[in-house]
Amino acid sequence: MNHDLVRITAVAEITEILKYFNDYFPRSIESRVGNLVLYAEKLAAHAYIYVTKATGLISGVVIFYANDLLSKIAYLTVIAVSVEYRHQGVGSLLLQQCCALSRSCGMTQMKLEVDKSNTKAIAHYEHHGFFTVHNGVAESQTMIKEL
Repeated sequence: MNHDLVRITAVAEITEILKYFNDYFPRSIESRVGNLVLYAEKLAAHAYIYVTKATGLISGVVIFYANDLLSKIAYLTVIAVSVEYRHQGVGSLLLQQCCALSRSCGMTQMKLEVDKSNTKAIAHYEHHGFFTVHNGVAESQTMIKEL
């Protein structure tokens, strides 16, 4: 199935996407960031948000920052794939797009934080060249990839 990649910039759309994927993580997006509308406003101003769509329906989302020109480290903050579209390469497509765009913005590394309990995500990141750099807080670990 073909998945179209679309950039999202409107706060209302970003908020709806955050709500849709809120409970896809061991710790919900809302529990990590607080108010989803305020978070969507921050993302609209500073981050890149892309969704994949299959037959007009959202199949996945990636949200990342590629604006730290001093450290040249991009930060992947959210990546999720709708349950019905898993195991179809959507996560890989989103991750590859995120890394390619970050590279084109002058970033040399991609960094992320992942819950230690999310073993499938950790394996997916390792498959795409990420490695653990430290354990972060008690429930998460930080991973990084050279771009």
